[in-house]
Amino acid sequence: MIATAALAVWFAVVWPLEALKDWQVGRYDYHRGIEKEFESGQCQNYQTAPLESLREHGYREGCWHIYLSRKYGDTVPYTFEAYKRNNSAWDREQYLFALVMGVAGTAIASGFVRVPGRHPHDRLSFRPILRP
Repeated sequence: MIATAALAVWFAVVWPLEALKDWQVGRYDYHRGIEKEFESGQCQNYQTAPLESLREHGYREGCWHIYLSRKYGDTVPYTFEAYKRNNSAWDREQYLFALVMGVAGTAIASGFVRVPGRHPHDRLSFRPILRP
């Protein structure tokens, strides 16, 4: 019972938060890059023009961060606040996905704990199926 509770805490609380933290660490450079593009004022066209009319720059060239972010969001004009809103929504989706996986992992692990007996306090008994 204690092991199941510990697994539940790990899979449903700790693991989803750790996963979210790991995802955010990986996005720090991207966040700084797009923030610099918004602050520079050189990417106004990439914030307001239709996406189809814009040239896609190479990795970290020109307004690459804004262009890439706009490919996955439909907000016009695309502002730093819109980026942060989209980012927060993505974080929520990823957290909920990790939470669902954690709850499923807990349910599966709990099922394995209960498989040997009908109740955690039951002893395994190997009674013959056929009685003499």
